[in-house]
Amino acid sequence: MVSTNFSLATDNAWKSNTKVAKTDKSAEVTNKSKIVNQPKSNQPKYIVVDKYNKSYEPRYVKYNKKEVISKAKCSCGKKTYKKFHNTKFKNYCICCKKNGQLVYRAHYEGEWTCKACGADYCLATGKEKLSSSKKSLKKMK
Repeated sequence: MVSTNFSLATDNAWKSNTKVAKTDKSAEVTNKSKIVNQPKSNQPKYIVVDKYNKSYEPRYVKYNKKEVISKAKCSCGKKTYKKFHNTKFKNYCICCKKNGQLVYRAHYEGEWTCKACGADYCLATGKEKLSSSKKSLKKMK
């Protein structure tokens, strides 16, 4: 016996012998001239990293095109290294002025790295990792 898990809209479309078209935006059920759009979720999709092996690695990291969030130890020396810090920054590189380019890089304590220019930022403080730099990521609430 094969079990299938259809949504209510798909189930009703199947019974009424209508076409079901799936797009990357939302599922559309077409019934001759009638089109019904299912509402899109307003929840942003994250890339989540929550596995760690060493005591100094971050406990969780998640990011998307709008924001970067982490619970990690400070690697730049601005805050204490003994505890983990919860932070949330805008996904905007201060060096190259581009949005959505920051990604997590697992390097010792971890860091935010810009895909466009290669700048590295501390997970806990958002400070650029060059010792002479005073640039930091913008905090979000």
